[in-house]
This record gives sequence, structure tokens and C-alpha cells, in this order.
Amino acid sequence: MSRNIDTCFEIFDQVKQLALLDQSCRAVVTVYSAWGVIGNGGLQYFFENNFDGDPSFDVFTEAFHTVGLDEIATRFSELVALFPFGDPHKSSQRRQEFLDSQPPNFTAAMEKLEHLIYKHNDIEGTLNAFLTRKP
Repeated sequence: MSRNIDTCFEIFDQVKQLALLDQSCRAVVTVYSAWGVIGNGGLQYFFENNFDGDPSFDVFTEAFHTVGLDEIATRFSELVALFPFGDPHKSSQRRQEFLDSQPPNFTAAMEKLEHLIYKHNDIEGTLNAFLTRKP
């Protein structure tokens, strides 16, 4: 992990709450953490997990946009919108049941987004560039 990214995580370790970070570090910690989960098991694994504080999936969309991953943010938001119930971040059981049903439109959209994410092979470079250019 680069020094810039590491600094954001050091601050997060001290304050223990994303909301207490400045917008730049909050976006970096959110994206880097999501990227790690997705890298370990794909979007299926991401959606099977619960995150501390049950943040809305909009938090991830916003973070992707903030760091300049606009296409990923848009597709992620579109994917979340395919859940057939509101606030999917609040119900791991309903999310799991939906994922287990393997709806074709959701599965296809998830695979396209995963391909886009996996094609982007330098997330640290992207996050460092974002932290370097922020005001």
C-alpha cells in the first residue's frame, strides 16, 4: 500500500469512523476496502457481506465517483437498483436469497461490472493520483 493510502488508513484506525474522515480519505478507504472484498470473491462475495455500520450501497457509489471511477460507480448503482426490494444493505438474508436465486439480468450485470473492475488493474495508482490532485 502506498504512503498516501496508508495515511488515510492510519487516520481511520485512530478515529474508528468513516464519517470522521475528510471526504478524500473517506472515499479512498471505502474504495480500497470494497476493492479488496471484490478482489477476494467478486461482487457476489461483496453483496454477501455486511459492512460495519450497514452503510447504504450509495456510499460505495459516491466513493467510486469521488475518486474518478465514474463508469464503475454508474454500473454499481445500476446493479444495486436491480435488487427487488429497497435498502438492500439492511437485509443480508434478503440479499442472500436474491443472490441464491441467480436472476439472469442481475447475474449478467454483475459479470459485466466485475469484468470492468478486474480490467482496472492499478487501483492504488488511481487512488494515489486522486489524493495527489485533490485540493
